[in-house]
Amino acid sequence: MTLYRFLINRFYLTLAAALLLAVAACSDDSFNGPDSDGGAGYIKIRLSSSSHGSRAGEVDKLNENLISSAVLCLSTLTSTDDMPPVLTQRFSGLTGSTEVLEVKLTDDMRNALFPDNAVTCKAYVVANLPDGPSSVTDGMSVSDIRAIAVTSDFATSNVQSSFVMDGDNTVTLLNSGTTAESVSGKIDLQRAASKITIAVNVPESITVDGQVWRSERTNMSVLITNGVQSSAVNPATHTLVTGDYYNTTTVSENQTHRQRKLEAGTDTKFTYELTSPFYTYPNEWNPDDSESPMTYMTLMVPWKLDGEDSYRTCYYMVPVIRTGNTIGRNIHYRVKINVNILGSFTPDEPFTLDDLSYTAAEWGSVPVDVDIADYRYLVVDQNHYTMDNIESTFIPVYTSHPTTVTNVEMTYYRYYTTSQGNEKPITITTTQYENTQTPGYGNIWTCDFLNPDKVDQVNPSTGINFSHKLVVWNPYNQRNESVSLTNLRSDNAVNTAINSIWYYRPSNDPAYSRYDITITIVHTDKVGKPDAANFTKTITITQYPQMYITTRQNYPVKGASAVQGNMFVNGYQANWYGDRYKWYMTYGLSYSNVTNSNPNQYVINITQFDSSTDYIIGDPRSLTINNLTSKDDFNGTDADSAPADGWAFANDMSGTRRQLKYYYPTESGTDKANWIAPKIRVASSYGVCETTNTYIQDQRRCASYQELGYPAGRWRVPTVAEIEFIMYQSQKGRIPKLFNTDIEYMSAQGVVSTTMTNGKLTVPTDTNGSASVRCVYDEWYWGNDTIVPNNNGRYSFTWGDRERTNPNPTN
Repeated sequence: MTLYRFLINRFYLTLAAALLLAVAACSDDSFNGPDSDGGAGYIKIRLSSSSHGSRAGEVDKLNENLISSAVLCLSTLTSTDDMPPVLTQRFSGLTGSTEVLEVKLTDDMRNALFPDNAVTCKAYVVANLPDGPSSVTDGMSVSDIRAIAVTSDFATSNVQSSFVMDGDNTVTLLNSGTTAESVSGKIDLQRAASKITIAVNVPESITVDGQVWRSERTNMSVLITNGVQSSAVNPATHTLVTGDYYNTTTVSENQTHRQRKLEAGTDTKFTYELTSPFYTYPNEWNPDDSESPMTYMTLMVPWKLDGEDSYRTCYYMVPVIRTGNTIGRNIHYRVKINVNILGSFTPDEPFTLDDLSYTAAEWGSVPVDVDIADYRYLVVDQNHYTMDNIESTFIPVYTSHPTTVTNVEMTYYRYYTTSQGNEKPITITTTQYENTQTPGYGNIWTCDFLNPDKVDQVNPSTGINFSHKLVVWNPYNQRNESVSLTNLRSDNAVNTAINSIWYYRPSNDPAYSRYDITITIVHTDKVGKPDAANFTKTITITQYPQMYITTRQNYPVKGASAVQGNMFVNGYQANWYGDRYKWYMTYGLSYSNVTNSNPNQYVINITQFDSSTDYIIGDPRSLTINNLTSKDDFNGTDADSAPADGWAFANDMSGTRRQLKYYYPTESGTDKANWIAPKIRVASSYGVCETTNTYIQDQRRCASYQELGYPAGRWRVPTVAEIEFIMYQSQKGRIPKLFNTDIEYMSAQGVVSTTMTNGKLTVPTDTNGSASVRCVYDEWYWGNDTIVPNNNGRYSFTWGDRERTNPNPTN
């Protein structure tokens, strides 16, 4: 796992940065979205910081809803939060509480964001970073951005310039392939901080032991203790330390950091209010520890005894929340106080009031000039989570009321339901989930909401506990018969089999597909009520096992005399070039001798292996350039052909016309025989060989192989372990057979027989002999740096090789 992350960080980040230069060269430009032309040809993301504003025409005087700058990150739907986005775009000079971020949609960007016929991608936005949009540098992942430290001068009574906010959602590709093509989506931003206000009812006088005390209501003020001024964009990623807290005091050298005066308000009962609110980032404390930094306020009311000349200040302790020990994010807490008793005259020992009423709501969910009618909110830090090779997770939720999980939906994927091997989503229904529990086969998943009454000392938070064991759950029908979803006759047969699933049984086999999970939560007392939607949240999770498969189907285009896929060898896309050029030949799926006609590419993702295997996750490519230009048999039988003339002249990714220049073939040494790259794309059967080729010819075939948007100069001959591992997936019925058992194949270490002994191939001792080859592409390295088809869906032959920026990742 460590090596995998190291390789990703060192190589993929570099390539992502190169892609950003290609598709978003203006990433530091300033835009004001609403003034830009939108619609066709644009990515348009609508931002909102509040579902309600103030009265029509009234300015947000406290800047609580202001979006002054933003950073937009767009990633593929299957990317994880710790991977760099495809696009990072910065915006400044914004002025509203709603904004539209617009980016020109180029062909390269569309292809990078929506690979494999996807129609949605992920969007994340952070707004109002204290140090500006430049705080986000190219190559930073969404996880990195969420962890950016933020500090705000919340102790000041001055108006804040803005508030850090973030949000995420999926956005949609519309009218793909047409002149009206665009990307559209909406993101509701959440502030990292919360807001605190109070309103006070103090009588003109009270009588204590027969003596009359008169209040000086025009000089009432309030302090805050243990507010939080330092946190992170997503406060859940930050651990509080002593220096993160702030207090206001009556003796602060900074006048704006002293007590805040209460002003006359419009309420007929609670006539004085805090018009300069307190703000705080989330805080959590131990209620059983008097030293734990609980956030609270101190109300100061001057009283004068009849017959005396001077006022004496009484101090009242005002907790920010009614119950519990957590202050969340993006919540407006409001406390109404009835003061009908003298307080403490000692500042360090404020009197605790009993006559308090608390209301709270999601900040921005009600108009800023309307009184909050209930103590009710439900806030999540983010809408989408990734579980990367873990089986359980806790999702923090800030909630005012007991909350219930009302629905869980899980979808898994299969890749060999028919001989075509297309990806097939299968959703587990509620009935199937419950039927699995009945005979005692356990829970396919567990998903519970941890309410305050269930809080333990290990995890004193409210939120969702979700777990799902990463094993294959095999389907059974109502007659207790196993339901096969492998190599069925037709799509109709597949759908019939899926519809017959009654329940599942767990196996000991590890999972091999991603899982898409949707969880719906709602305040328990609102379930089934007309206003339930106002207190409902939906969270999505993508869970990845240690090895998982994805696929993309190639499609035919017209060739010279046969139906070809979108693939080339050395610039050629036809089926015959004579004996001199046999390693060039591309027969496609129509060739009569083809026994494997699977049009799909398969992507194998590996993050770690069990300790029982001898596989090594790493980069099996050479550290030095070898463009395979020796005169030895470059063009079939024409050994005297000048080698430099053998490679096709074609444009590279930057539009420069050239030949192969920076090729790094797979290492041929047996010490790399058990190496497997962390993420490889396997060529489809459109790349079938007409005949066997020598080692150098197979190397050259892969060096100049191109399929769909994955350019030439990057494909390579697989290692023995890579062939072996792919064959094992076929033997387990996870993918169709890609390596026929009656044919020898070329590995980087030489010719291998596909007859396995105890699940292992015999490692060749030399590179003599000839064999067919199925090339692989290092997707872990090249990522989304792909080429774009024309309007007819056809690709041009393109050299994609580049010089390695870090040739030795172990240094």
